[in-house]
Amino acid sequence: MNKKKHTHLFYGGEEATALLKLSRERLMEADCDDFMVYRLLDGTNVEKLEKEHLEDWTGPIPIDENTHLLLHLNLCQKVKRNFSRKSAPKKSKD
Repeated sequence: MNKKKHTHLFYGGEEATALLKLSRERLMEADCDDFMVYRLLDGTNVEKLEKEHLEDWTGPIPIDENTHLLLHLNLCQKVKRNFSRKSAPKKSKD
């Protein structure tokens, strides 16, 4: 069976990039969601992707598959938490 190879990349703002450079755990524990992780098929035109979608972020930083999965899950949890806070009904001042 011919298995396609993938590349895993991290892009992020200054804070997220600095935290990742310390450790992925520091980034995951922080209240920082200014990052994205990508799983790209080998041969993907990364330069075109960057030009069209990623100009404001630092990267690419190569990451392994396990780090990609952990950071993707962490980002989803942070986004869900942020949406929950924003959509929660406001308490009235009685």
